[in-house]
Amino acid sequence: MAHHISLLWIILVLPLRNSVLAEDGEIRSSCRTAPTDLVFILDGSYSVGPENFEIVKKWLVNITKNFDIGPKFIQVGVVQYSDYPVLEIPLGSHDSGESLIAAMESIHYLGGNTRTGKAIQFALDYLFAKSSRFLTKIAVVLTDGKSQDEVKDAAEAARDNKITLFAIGVGSETEDAELRAIANKPSSTYVFYVEDYIAISKIREVMKQKLCEESVCPTRIPVAARDEKGVDILLGLG
Repeated sequence: MAHHISLLWIILVLPLRNSVLAEDGEIRSSCRTAPTDLVFILDGSYSVGPENFEIVKKWLVNITKNFDIGPKFIQVGVVQYSDYPVLEIPLGSHDSGESLIAAMESIHYLGGNTRTGKAIQFALDYLFAKSSRFLTKIAVVLTDGKSQDEVKDAAEAARDNKITLFAIGVGSETEDAELRAIANKPSSTYVFYVEDYIAISKIREVMKQKLCEESVCPTRIPVAARDEKGVDILLGLG
């Protein structure tokens, strides 16, 4: 009986498993070059502090360093915000990963209040709207506190323009309802929480995986990523 079960597993399950692994490999390979406009919207308010902002910059570099950067591939933009948004890296301003990383490392911390809604609207108006490429558009918002302005209208305007929004909340001062208002649905796929800035390294591989999924096949997020256990499952793929 045990022999029959083992044989059945080999016949039915093993090919399926190999197919899933092969597909995952194709996604990872394709996402390096899939044409995508990707914008990071980074909280640079007083609560972040210069030391934590340096951690964010390193995280940013680690997220993007394996992507192929260029006019036909992935373009990365960066907005830092506090009382007002600052365009740190325009979309399409770098044709290589090396120059993009150098630009990321040279970003200076702002300090100030937290106006996340204004920053999302700025990214829509001055980065995505300026891009002439018809492709996948993704924004990643990283914040450690409740916004001092309204985020819902700006986030909805971004989604109306086919921009996929991820929200990352750092620390205990973030507001769950606000992060959910920023991000796409389901929240279990598009909202992340970490206890402090050191802990953002824990979600690096998960974010890379989800950015790949969105850029290569945005209509097909794996079932595992749709429930609350998705993060744990995807961590195993890193």
